[in-house]
Amino acid sequence: MQDFEGYFTLDGSVGLYSESDNDIYHSVYGALSEAYDKFISPANLENYFKNNNKIEILDICYGIGYNTKSFLNYFLKNISQKKNKKNNHPKK
Repeated sequence: MQDFEGYFTLDGSVGLYSESDNDIYHSVYGALSEAYDKFISPANLENYFKNNNKIEILDICYGIGYNTKSFLNYFLKNISQKKNKKNNHPKK
């Protein structure tokens, strides 16, 4: 891992730059933006959770975990809060 250096991307997230490959792992636009664009948005999670209460995620990476972090952020903000609001309404 001596070959890798931290690299701040345009969305403020940190990617890894490999000197030997002359490449940044994640786009220069941002690791978080890339995770949402490539994994969260295409997964259509809001529709998935209308019919499912369980999901399993496998995130194979260099250990930064932006894909998993993006899922957790999305889930907590968009899915979990909606389910909690729905379940916490007083029944008439």
